[in-house]
Amino acid sequence: MEAPVQSVFSVGQFVRFRKLTGGIYEIVRVLPLVDEGAALYLLRSTQGAEAIARHHEIEKA
Repeated sequence: MEAPVQSVFSVGQFVRFRKLTGGIYEIVRVLPLVDEGAALYLLRSTQGAEAIARHHEIEKA
């Protein structure tokens, strides 16, 4: 069994969401780990839209 992925991003950090092009998102909340051990993040765009992303779907802006 693999160890859970630790959250390497923190609230207030700006990231790019790989699924959505052309935007910078702020991490609003780190959510509980999912079954696969991947961290989830609640993101908010500069326009106010929110999205939930897994750890591997975001990168530092």
